[in-house]
Amino acid sequence: MKTHFQRGSISLLSTAMIMMLVTLAGLVFLYTARYGHLPLQDVWSRWSQSAAVISNELKHASGMQKDGTAKGVLTPASVPANAPDSGMRTAATVDSGIRRCRIHGKVVYSDTECADSNPTTRAIKLNDNTGFDTRKKPVVDKNADADPEQDLRMKMIVRMTK
Repeated sequence: MKTHFQRGSISLLSTAMIMMLVTLAGLVFLYTARYGHLPLQDVWSRWSQSAAVISNELKHASGMQKDGTAKGVLTPASVPANAPDSGMRTAATVDSGIRRCRIHGKVVYSDTECADSNPTTRAIKLNDNTGFDTRKKPVVDKNADADPEQDLRMKMIVRMTK
């Protein structure tokens, strides 16, 4: 039995890899054409914001200033436990409301991501509700069930039979 090997042409495996790359490029193009940006851009911006917040918290906890120089050693006695951080907003409440803005073309409701420098930012008042209530049963009126024409017919029949 003589075996014949394929030489000098593209193998089936390399053809499959090329087709996967062409398909991936087409999907990226279609997604970008529809939404105007790639989903990894959103993920990257969220991760970079989270990294900046974590970095600032670590610098604050270690006593480092934002420029990297060390300030005095912080002791637990010198910092009150409930002191608000100057860079952080307070939590959203019904009284304070929340902010609405557009970030990268998406509408965002947030009290932290919608900065005052964003021109699309506006304050929204929150309404406190009780949630979903069960339907109220309608009050059944016995007189409302009776059709006025039916009552008139019954009265006429009673008069005729007398």
